[in-house]
Amino acid sequence: MNADRRGIELVDGFVDDALDAAGLAELKRLLEADATLRETLATELRLRGLVRASARPSSLEDAVAMAIGGLAPAGHEAEIVRRIGATGRAGAGRRLPAWAMPAAVAATVLLAVGVAGYLAIRPPGGPADPPHLAGGDPGQEPAVPHGPESQQETVPVPEPVTLAAGWRIAPTGAAAFRVVGAGAVRLERGELHVEPAGDLPAAEPLTIETPTGRVTGQAASFYVGCHADDARTRVERRAAGGTADRDDRDDQTVKHPGRGKERSMKTTMLTRVLVLAGVATLANVHGEATGRADDLLVAKDGGPPERHAVAASGDFALDLYGQLAKENDGKNLFFSPYSMASALAMTAEGARGETAAEMGKVLRFPEAARRIGDDPQLLPWNTSLIHTGMAKLNERFQSKADTPYEISVANALYGEKTYPFSPDYVATIGKFYGTGAVVPVDFKNLPEPSRLLINAWAEEKTRGRIKDLVPPGAVTPDTRIALLNAIYFKGDWAVPFDAELTKDEEFHAAGGAKVRVPMMHNATLSGGKYAAFKADGTPFQTPAMISGNEAPAALYPGKGGFQVAELPYKGQDLSMVLVVPQDADGLAAVEKQLTPASLGAWLGALAARDVDVSLPKFRIETDYRMNDPLEALGMRLAFDDRQANFDGLVAAGSADFCISNVFHKAFVEVTEKGTEAAAATAVLVGMTSVSVPRFWPFTPAIRADRPFLFAIRDVKTGTLLFLGRMTDPTGTAVPAAAK
Repeated sequence: MNADRRGIELVDGFVDDALDAAGLAELKRLLEADATLRETLATELRLRGLVRASARPSSLEDAVAMAIGGLAPAGHEAEIVRRIGATGRAGAGRRLPAWAMPAAVAATVLLAVGVAGYLAIRPPGGPADPPHLAGGDPGQEPAVPHGPESQQETVPVPEPVTLAAGWRIAPTGAAAFRVVGAGAVRLERGELHVEPAGDLPAAEPLTIETPTGRVTGQAASFYVGCHADDARTRVERRAAGGTADRDDRDDQTVKHPGRGKERSMKTTMLTRVLVLAGVATLANVHGEATGRADDLLVAKDGGPPERHAVAASGDFALDLYGQLAKENDGKNLFFSPYSMASALAMTAEGARGETAAEMGKVLRFPEAARRIGDDPQLLPWNTSLIHTGMAKLNERFQSKADTPYEISVANALYGEKTYPFSPDYVATIGKFYGTGAVVPVDFKNLPEPSRLLINAWAEEKTRGRIKDLVPPGAVTPDTRIALLNAIYFKGDWAVPFDAELTKDEEFHAAGGAKVRVPMMHNATLSGGKYAAFKADGTPFQTPAMISGNEAPAALYPGKGGFQVAELPYKGQDLSMVLVVPQDADGLAAVEKQLTPASLGAWLGALAARDVDVSLPKFRIETDYRMNDPLEALGMRLAFDDRQANFDGLVAAGSADFCISNVFHKAFVEVTEKGTEAAAATAVLVGMTSVSVPRFWPFTPAIRADRPFLFAIRDVKTGTLLFLGRMTDPTGTAVPAAAK
């Protein structure tokens, strides 16, 4: 058996009080040789409450004495003594078993190592006594920041620290941390923002130790937080007949099925790393996970670190696509999941309770972003993690002076001028989404002029492509705030199509009809990527070389199969992805397979090669009222004027608000030169819901002369900026009759 695995098993056995003499002897041998295992056991004992972190043994003898006579918290002396094999009765004169003293020495050695490591975490030149952490008083637990919504007591925040290795460490709250070397930090509780101190990358890698893992970074920027995860404790309190409102550090004795005994459970620790730029790794004795920009790394007690994507979830994009496809059978689709996610994430910041929980689930906030610690029912999501990821993407999607394409993202808040919005809410949205202050408007007395102001903003931010975003009658005197997002993109193909080769050809439209459309051609598109797949989604092996005698079945996937091609724009940062079925009526079968995992597999199989591309020139304009699709996906309470909870929007008290309408309009035009795309989203929040009319306005050859799916994505992050399907290039989507 692997030595590391065996060591973990022995540690678990020790903290469970399940080791016999042979097991204790084996654990002692492993502890003497493995410093990481010693730290693991020390951490486990601290988390179980069997070791008081503030104890300061100055020698091994002191550690032994403290372990037997007072290292444990009050009321636990007998338990820690029993664990290390002592009699539990001072001066009783009873003879210990032969194995007891080696076991006691092993236990106290690791306790000394663990406590000494803990106590060594102090700033260079700092006082050696009293032994307390940055940001808190001696003997007190430091406050744990949980984002802008937290109502915790104000605690002094430690000053940022610049390390000799070239790193800047900035606490975001009352973080408990120590500098232990030129490029080393120990974090016990709270959150740190880490980045290189200057314009150049840090000279040395950085290591941050936490109770549940080790974070390393090189030329990276990230947030690292270490918090108490009390979810397990709350469940066990209920199982024990207690109440979840008791102090998280209370003992709870819980029976574990099949184990024939009771075990005292404690609050566990959780380490999270949100990578803003560069690369960071989170590791512990169980494994490691590496993340890049917008990845969230999470490590809990007793398990390996995991990686989660945070911003602009592809899951939400494809969920919404699937719902719109159901409601618009056979029609063109085009929308911006990024715009929708941005506007709804801003709205979710003001949601509370079950309303917030539903919004987070529909937006596919990762489980790793669930709030831990204070009041998890009222504030179920640590939305600051989501907002931070979105802020980095918003910054990325802004054209620079040397960018060979135009892209921009904008957000805004338009609010009733007489309403007292929460300063914390406004500050949070302003910080992460660049909205600035709430734009004051007179919804109560001038709803129609206020609507025109909102529409003018959307039109300006989309270069005139999105007009009349909010229809007449949607803004009423009951409207309190409008949350807006707009995105615009215009880019030239890296290899443009030759306009002289464009000619009218047949397109096999949905339903079997054939229409004539201008078809663009590029017989040797270099710089593109291509892959083909069988009907079941498995890769089809496209030959690299042919003799000229091959049958079509050897060159292209058969019935039910499909092709995927990626066409880059100038700069190679953004691209269009085409998914074209082999059969004219095959798009529905491909859509059934469309999931984040399958799309990721298809994109991952793309290989650079010349591609013979035929693509219709087309233009799509769409107009959606998103209330029904979002409710169908599970976001119901937010639209319920009796049950919605948006108390986070108000300065004090409760808000009798609900989402009245979510409007989304999008535009795309594809030509020989390139692509222009725009979209805007408006989330209207008010006192009541408002019903308004619904508006719908070998070089392998990939021939998009049949309905196909297409997307515009950011190549580096994989963010889906726009997503759609083309079923009829001759016209725009026709508005559906209001239900």
